[in-house]
Amino acid sequence: LPAYNAGPYLHECVGSVLAQSWTNWELLLVDNGSTDSTATIAASFADPRIKVLSERVQGVSKARNRGLAAMSGKFFCFLDADDRLPKDALRLRHDLFLRYPDAHFADGAMRAFDNRTGKTIWVRSPWYDGMPFDPLMALDGSCFAGNTWMVRRVPGYAYRLPEHMDHSEDCAFYLTIARQGRYVSTPREVLHYRIGHPSATSDPRRVHKGYIELYKCMLGL
Repeated sequence: LPAYNAGPYLHECVGSVLAQSWTNWELLLVDNGSTDSTATIAASFADPRIKVLSERVQGVSKARNRGLAAMSGKFFCFLDADDRLPKDALRLRHDLFLRYPDAHFADGAMRAFDNRTGKTIWVRSPWYDGMPFDPLMALDGSCFAGNTWMVRRVPGYAYRLPEHMDHSEDCAFYLTIARQGRYVSTPREVLHYRIGHPSATSDPRRVHKGYIELYKCMLGL
């Protein structure tokens, strides 16, 4: 969980992890040089499953890479500090791995909600089953609507995001590992995505630059 000046949302975000029906998790919260109350809020969580890592401002990809390097579990997923997990988000995806031992990626639906009213704006649900590289390259929505994949770790593989990207970096990362195995999903929600507030996706210049970098990444795969 990378966090940069996430004070207004961090209690709700981490609270959604603490409320998970699947309890065997660790949360690596990376404070990316915040100047607001983020560090204080992060330090206030007494649960031993939450580990707080601090670094200077280096961007979301470097923050995620810091967490990837420190993780100890057999499965991992990302969470942004302004979003939240439905209570069964971890269990639903973990259950998919139990049901499909050959699966390397487990996904589910994403619901976008308005930051001010809390009302649902849209719900997107994946439907693909199989090796996800080709549909992910096509960006047809069948296996990627947002940062929702849970990944089964391949022993010895060094997972890293492209550190020069701070938009669409999640899709670029999934593309680099998409040939590792089968993708499966559930129609149930695994992420609640906040919109209508200042964020990386609300800056059109960053979005445009991110899509250009994603295209370059796709050309190299």
